[in-house]
Amino acid sequence: MARQTTKATEKAEQVVDQVTVKVEQVASDVAEKAEQVKAEAIVAKKDFAQSVQDQIVELKTEFLKRVETLKAQFPVSQTELVELKETLKVELTALLEDFNKVSKDIKEDITSISSKHKDQLTESFKRSKETAVEAFNKINLSQVKEKAQEKVEEVKAKVS
Repeated sequence: MARQTTKATEKAEQVVDQVTVKVEQVASDVAEKAEQVKAEAIVAKKDFAQSVQDQIVELKTEFLKRVETLKAQFPVSQTELVELKETLKVELTALLEDFNKVSKDIKEDITSISSKHKDQLTESFKRSKETAVEAFNKINLSQVKEKAQEKVEEVKAKVS
Protein backbone atom coordinates (compact mmCIF):
# COMPACT_ATOMS: atom_id res chain seq x y z
CA MET A 1 0.00 0.00 0.00
CA ALA A 2 2.80 2.41 0.93
CA ARG A 3 4.57 1.59 -2.36
CA GLN A 4 1.43 2.36 -4.33
CA THR A 5 1.02 5.66 -2.56
CA THR A 6 4.67 6.47 -3.24
CA LYS A 7 4.25 5.49 -6.88
CA ALA A 8 1.08 7.54 -7.14
CA THR A 9 2.81 10.51 -5.55
CA GLU A 10 5.78 10.16 -7.88
CA LYS A 11 3.45 9.89 -10.84
CA ALA A 12 1.52 12.97 -9.71
CA GLU A 13 4.78 14.86 -9.26
CA GLN A 14 5.87 13.86 -12.75
CA VAL A 15 2.56 15.06 -14.19
CA VAL A 16 2.83 18.32 -12.23
CA ASP A 17 6.41 18.77 -13.49
CA GLN A 18 5.30 18.16 -17.07
CA VAL A 19 2.42 20.59 -16.76
CA THR A 20 4.69 23.16 -15.14
CA VAL A 21 7.12 22.85 -18.04
CA LYS A 22 4.27 23.24 -20.54
CA VAL A 23 2.85 26.26 -18.73
CA GLU A 24 6.31 27.85 -18.58
CA GLN A 25 6.77 27.17 -22.27
CA VAL A 26 3.37 28.73 -23.09
CA ALA A 27 4.23 31.73 -20.90
CA SER A 28 7.56 32.06 -22.71
CA ASP A 29 5.82 31.84 -26.09
CA VAL A 30 3.32 34.51 -25.04
CA ALA A 31 6.15 36.76 -23.83
CA GLU A 32 8.00 36.29 -27.14
CA LYS A 33 4.83 37.05 -29.11
CA ALA A 34 4.22 40.16 -26.99
CA GLU A 35 7.77 41.37 -27.65
CA GLN A 36 7.36 40.70 -31.35
CA VAL A 37 4.06 42.60 -31.47
CA LYS A 38 5.62 45.42 -29.47
CA ALA A 39 8.57 45.60 -31.88
CA GLU A 40 6.20 45.65 -34.85
CA ALA A 41 4.17 48.43 -33.21
CA ILE A 42 7.34 50.46 -32.65
CA VAL A 43 8.37 50.04 -36.29
CA ALA A 44 4.88 50.99 -37.43
CA LYS A 45 4.94 54.02 -35.14
CA LYS A 46 8.32 55.14 -36.52
CA ASP A 47 7.13 54.68 -40.11
CA PHE A 48 4.00 56.59 -39.32
CA ALA A 49 5.96 59.41 -37.64
CA GLN A 50 8.21 59.67 -40.69
CA SER A 51 5.17 59.81 -42.94
CA VAL A 52 3.70 62.62 -40.83
CA GLN A 53 6.97 64.54 -40.94
CA ASP A 54 7.09 64.16 -44.71
CA GLN A 55 3.54 65.46 -45.00
CA ILE A 56 4.36 68.46 -42.81
CA VAL A 57 7.41 69.26 -44.95
CA GLU A 58 5.24 69.04 -48.06
CA LEU A 59 2.65 71.39 -46.51
CA LYS A 60 5.37 73.87 -45.55
CA THR A 61 6.90 73.76 -49.02
CA GLU A 62 3.48 74.22 -50.62
CA PHE A 63 2.75 77.15 -48.32
CA LEU A 64 6.04 78.85 -49.16
CA LYS A 65 5.41 78.38 -52.87
CA ARG A 66 1.96 79.91 -52.53
CA VAL A 67 3.36 82.88 -50.62
CA GLU A 68 5.98 83.46 -53.32
CA THR A 69 3.33 83.24 -56.01
CA LEU A 70 1.19 85.72 -54.15
CA LYS A 71 4.12 88.09 -53.65
CA ALA A 72 4.83 88.00 -57.37
CA GLN A 73 1.21 88.84 -58.16
CA PHE A 74 1.00 91.87 -55.89
CA PRO A 75 3.13 94.97 -56.16
CA VAL A 76 3.83 96.77 -52.89
CA SER A 77 1.01 99.28 -52.34
CA GLN A 78 -1.20 99.67 -49.27
CA THR A 79 -4.32 98.41 -50.99
CA GLU A 80 -2.49 95.50 -52.50
CA LEU A 81 -0.94 94.64 -49.13
CA VAL A 82 -4.43 94.49 -47.62
CA GLU A 83 -5.47 92.19 -50.46
CA LEU A 84 -2.38 90.09 -49.82
CA LYS A 85 -3.28 89.93 -46.15
CA GLU A 86 -6.79 88.70 -46.95
CA THR A 87 -5.49 86.19 -49.47
CA LEU A 88 -2.92 84.93 -46.98
CA LYS A 89 -5.66 84.52 -44.40
CA VAL A 90 -7.63 82.38 -46.81
CA GLU A 91 -4.56 80.32 -47.71
CA LEU A 92 -3.53 79.90 -44.08
CA THR A 93 -7.05 78.82 -43.17
CA ALA A 94 -6.97 76.23 -45.94
CA LEU A 95 -3.58 74.99 -44.77
CA LEU A 96 -4.79 74.83 -41.17
CA GLU A 97 -7.79 72.79 -42.27
CA ASP A 98 -5.45 70.43 -44.13
CA PHE A 99 -3.23 70.15 -41.08
CA ASN A 100 -6.23 69.41 -38.83
CA LYS A 101 -7.37 66.73 -41.26
CA VAL A 102 -3.91 65.12 -41.19
CA SER A 103 -3.91 65.30 -37.38
CA LYS A 104 -7.30 63.61 -37.25
CA ASP A 105 -6.06 60.87 -39.60
CA ILE A 106 -2.99 60.38 -37.41
CA LYS A 107 -5.12 60.00 -34.29
CA GLU A 108 -7.34 57.45 -36.04
CA ASP A 109 -4.32 55.46 -37.22
CA ILE A 110 -2.78 55.44 -33.73
CA THR A 111 -6.07 54.29 -32.23
CA SER A 112 -6.29 51.54 -34.84
CA ILE A 113 -2.73 50.36 -34.14
CA SER A 114 -3.33 50.38 -30.36
CA SER A 115 -6.57 48.45 -30.75
CA LYS A 116 -4.92 45.83 -32.96
CA HIS A 117 -2.05 45.42 -30.48
CA LYS A 118 -4.51 45.02 -27.58
CA ASP A 119 -6.54 42.41 -29.49
CA GLN A 120 -3.44 40.34 -30.27
CA LEU A 121 -2.30 40.36 -26.64
CA THR A 122 -5.80 39.43 -25.47
CA GLU A 123 -5.87 36.46 -27.84
CA SER A 124 -2.45 35.24 -26.68
CA PHE A 125 -3.44 35.55 -23.03
CA LYS A 126 -6.72 33.71 -23.66
CA ARG A 127 -4.93 30.80 -25.39
CA SER A 128 -2.39 30.59 -22.56
CA LYS A 129 -5.13 30.56 -19.97
CA GLU A 130 -7.04 27.83 -21.79
CA THR A 131 -3.90 25.68 -22.06
CA ALA A 132 -3.11 26.13 -18.38
CA VAL A 133 -6.68 25.26 -17.36
CA GLU A 134 -6.62 22.13 -19.53
CA ALA A 135 -3.33 21.04 -18.00
CA PHE A 136 -4.64 21.70 -14.49
CA ASN A 137 -7.81 19.70 -15.20
CA LYS A 138 -5.72 16.80 -16.51
CA ILE A 139 -3.70 16.81 -13.29
CA ASN A 140 -6.84 16.83 -11.14
CA LEU A 141 -8.43 14.01 -13.17
CA SER A 142 -5.34 11.83 -12.92
CA GLN A 143 -5.14 12.42 -9.17
CA VAL A 144 -8.82 11.51 -8.72
CA LYS A 145 -8.28 8.31 -10.74
CA GLU A 146 -5.25 7.42 -8.64
CA LYS A 147 -7.16 7.96 -5.38
CA ALA A 148 -10.06 5.88 -6.66
CA GLN A 149 -7.63 3.13 -7.62
CA GLU A 150 -6.07 3.27 -4.16
CA LYS A 151 -9.51 2.96 -2.51
CA VAL A 152 -10.34 -0.04 -4.70
CA GLU A 153 -7.07 -1.67 -3.72
CA GLU A 154 -7.69 -0.94 -0.04
CA VAL A 155 -11.12 -2.55 -0.28
CA LYS A 156 -9.59 -5.55 -2.04
CA ALA A 157 -6.95 -5.80 0.65
CA LYS A 158 -9.58 -5.72 3.39
CA VAL A 159 -11.71 -8.32 1.61
CA SER A 160 -8.73 -10.65 1.17
